[in-house]
Amino acid sequence: MAVFDKGKLTVISDKGAADISSATLNKHLSAVDYDQDGKFFYITLDKVMFGDPVSTIKTVLDAHGYVDNLENVLSCLDSFVFAAYARTRAEPDQGGVTRVSEYQCCIRFELPQKNKVGDILQSFYDEIAKYEAQVGSKKTAQWSPNPEIKALKGLKAELADLKAENNELRGQVSQLTRQLNREQKSLSRASRALDAQQLLPDNARIGRVD
Repeated sequence: MAVFDKGKLTVISDKGAADISSATLNKHLSAVDYDQDGKFFYITLDKVMFGDPVSTIKTVLDAHGYVDNLENVLSCLDSFVFAAYARTRAEPDQGGVTRVSEYQCCIRFELPQKNKVGDILQSFYDEIAKYEAQVGSKKTAQWSPNPEIKALKGLKAELADLKAENNELRGQVSQLTRQLNREQKSLSRASRALDAQQLLPDNARIGRVD
């Protein structure tokens, strides 16, 4: 909690830092501003009546040049608190408690800071990391060989080999068939020549043993 000057209006955001038991609710206290360091933004509830925290945060982000995306909204929610815009009556007592004379309810949050990650934003980053890990593992799994697909590819390769072997055997059969036809024609010519020369007895015939 910041150190407050006597009699000045200030934002009290820490529980137990101030005593409002004898304070009065002043509806006329209204403010939209930053703390002394320009780090925390605060606005009294009368300025955002009937609104919602996220819309308020997005409006503030947009007004100050931030991208109003989920990451920045979560960063603001990490420091978002319901606070009191209060007028102090005197200096803090010996226990460090500030006496408040009047107050108005407000909200306070810190604008996104570089290299500062709260619990909510860290949880968001963790969820993204888990999702990316799951998506990455699924993509890897898609490229892993499926046993059925692998078997089908093997059968296709075997079928291609058999077709090639079958074509080769058909070629050999065709070649042997042509050779047999030549031999049969040659035998037929030899038989006709011998018959013409009458070198063999009438009851003799040329034969071929396969």
